[in-house]
Amino acid sequence: METGEKCGIVLTHNLSDGIDIARKMKNRGKESTGFSIKNPRGIDTIKWKGDGGEFSAKQLYDTLYGGSVEAGIVIGHVRYSTSGSKDLEGAHPHYTKPENVTHHKTHIIARNSKTAIAHNGNVPDIDDVLSELCMEKSHELKTDTEKILGIYTRLGERGVIENVLGSYCIAILDAGRGESVLFKDRFGLKPLWIGEKSGKTIAASEDSVITEINGFPIREVEPGECIYIHPDGSYDPKQIVEPCKKLCMFEFQYFSRWESHMGGRWIRDVRYQEGIEAANEFMPDDIDIVTYIPNTPRPSADGYARVMKERKGLCKKPLRELFYKMRPKERSFMEGEQRERENSIRHNLYLKDNVSVAGKNVLIIDDSIVRSTNIKRAVDLLRDKDVDKIYVVSLTPPIGTDHNGDDTGCLYGVDMPPGDNFAIKKYGSIEGIAKANRIDHLHYLSREAMIRGIGIPEDNLCTYCIGGEDPIRAYREKHSDERFVASRQTAAQ
Repeated sequence: METGEKCGIVLTHNLSDGIDIARKMKNRGKESTGFSIKNPRGIDTIKWKGDGGEFSAKQLYDTLYGGSVEAGIVIGHVRYSTSGSKDLEGAHPHYTKPENVTHHKTHIIARNSKTAIAHNGNVPDIDDVLSELCMEKSHELKTDTEKILGIYTRLGERGVIENVLGSYCIAILDAGRGESVLFKDRFGLKPLWIGEKSGKTIAASEDSVITEINGFPIREVEPGECIYIHPDGSYDPKQIVEPCKKLCMFEFQYFSRWESHMGGRWIRDVRYQEGIEAANEFMPDDIDIVTYIPNTPRPSADGYARVMKERKGLCKKPLRELFYKMRPKERSFMEGEQRERENSIRHNLYLKDNVSVAGKNVLIIDDSIVRSTNIKRAVDLLRDKDVDKIYVVSLTPPIGTDHNGDDTGCLYGVDMPPGDNFAIKKYGSIEGIAKANRIDHLHYLSREAMIRGIGIPEDNLCTYCIGGEDPIRAYREKHSDERFVASRQTAAQ
C-alpha cells in the first residue's frame, strides 16, 4: 500500500506525554511534527521537519523556556500533507497573532499567540464556506486548517461544526479561554479518542497510543461533538449537531494500527475477519505458502491461513512471514512522488534469506493496491527466487473506480485524489494489473465481503474511493437550505 493520510493529533497536559504519543503515531505522519503549549502569557508553538523522535521533552523545554517549566496544556500534530504547502509554513499547529516568530531552515518558533489549532482531515470546499460567511481577508489564509481557525475566531467551535462540511478532528488552544476544545465533524470520518492519564483528560487520534503511554482510553469523540477540557484535567462533552456517521473505510483497511479501535470495532478483528472472508471467496487448491506484505495485513493473513488449515486438514497453518522491513514503521505512502515511493519500498522491503520458495506456489495478502508499488516489489523478490506461481489477494476493492461516470479517489484526507495514477486506471483492468506485475492471479475482496469484515453498515461508511457515494456532496444536496442559518444569526449579534 502506498498512500498518504493527512496526520494525527494529540492533546496532553505535559510535553513529555505529547512527544511519546507523537512517536507512536508515525503511521499517521512523519513529514513534520509540532506542538503548541499554553502558558500564562499566551501560546508558544514549535514545529520542525521530521517525526516525533527528533527531540526529547527536555530539549524542547530547554529551547522554549530555558529549563524552567511553566507550561500547561499541550496540543501536538504529526503531519503528512495531502494538500497545501509541504514546507514548514504548512506544518501544524497553526496559530494566530503571535508576538514574534523565528524562522529557521529546520524549525519554526512562534511566541505568545492568541490561538493554536491542530487538524486531522481535509475540507476541499472551505473557500465556498468562507464566501458564504462573507469572511473578510480570507484570501490571506492559505491552508484549510488556517481557514477553519479563521472561522473559529469569528464564530467559535459551534460556527465551525455547523458550517464546515468536511473531514476534521480538531484540537484548539485559546489564550482567552480557560478550557481547551476538541471537536469532530458531523460525519466522523477520522478517529479521535479521549483518555485519562494521572487523573487528567488527554486525547489522541488512536486509543492504542493512549494505552502505550500508560493512559486509559475512555471513548471516541462522537461525530458532531465538542469536548471541553478544563485546566484541572476534567472534561465536559456537548453534542453540537446531529451526527451523520460516515466513517472512513480506509482507516479500517490500512491507516489505523491494528491494535486500535474505531466505530466500536477492534481493527485487528476487522482485518482477521477480512482474511476469513478472502479465504471463502478465493482459495486455489495448489497454494503452498500464505504470506503478507508487512505489517498491516498480518491479522488477515492469520485468518486466511486458519481457514486453509481447517479446510484442507493441514497439520499446521501454512502462514510464513517471507518478507521483512528494515524500518518496520516506515510507510512508502509518506513519500510525495511516485519515484520517491518506489525508492522507499525498494530500500525497505526484503525477502528473508533463510526461506526456500523455489518451485512453490505463494499467496500474498495485501491491504490494498493503489498504485501497485508495494506489490510489484514483493512479486519481483519472489520471482528472483524462482517461485512457481504467485497469487495475490487485495483486501480492498480497486481504488479509483468510477462513480456515475466520475473518477473517484479521496477528497477527505488520503493522498489519492480523483484522477491519480491508480493501478486500475493505469492498467485498465484487474487482469491488466496482474499481467503488468507478473501475478498469476489477482483477486480483490468483494465490496460485500469487505463490509462484512468491517462489521459496520455501509450506510455508515465512506466508500467514495472504491466507487461509492461522496457522503458530503450527498449531505449538502439534501440539506442545502439548512446551512449557515444559525451561524449567520450568531455573527450578526
